[in-house]
Amino acid sequence: MKTRAVDVIVQRLCGEFTGAAKIDYIGFWEIVAAVAKWNPQATGSECADVTLAVSRCMIDRGLRAFTFVGGKPPPIFWKPLTTDETIDRIRKEWGLLHGKSVGLGDVCWFAGPADLG
Repeated sequence: MKTRAVDVIVQRLCGEFTGAAKIDYIGFWEIVAAVAKWNPQATGSECADVTLAVSRCMIDRGLRAFTFVGGKPPPIFWKPLTTDETIDRIRKEWGLLHGKSVGLGDVCWFAGPADLG
């Protein structure tokens, strides 16, 4: 599903989430929901591809993935990984949900460069 329209939505969502990360953390579930809203007729596989492309763009722009342990800060940033390694980990964590909807706190969160201390 690599089209100009997909490239446009990836860049738009990436920009919106990267900007929002200056104010607050971004939950992976928020990206999944935004992609599903963009194209409700897309297959699960198509949504996953776009969601991962948005995540990749955010990482390339300096955001880092992390996990809350027990839902409480401070965040535990994933060890420094390459972009590909981070996307692979996201894909793996997402796969562990076995098709269930992604909810608050599932998979990962993203923080902007200002939060990296």
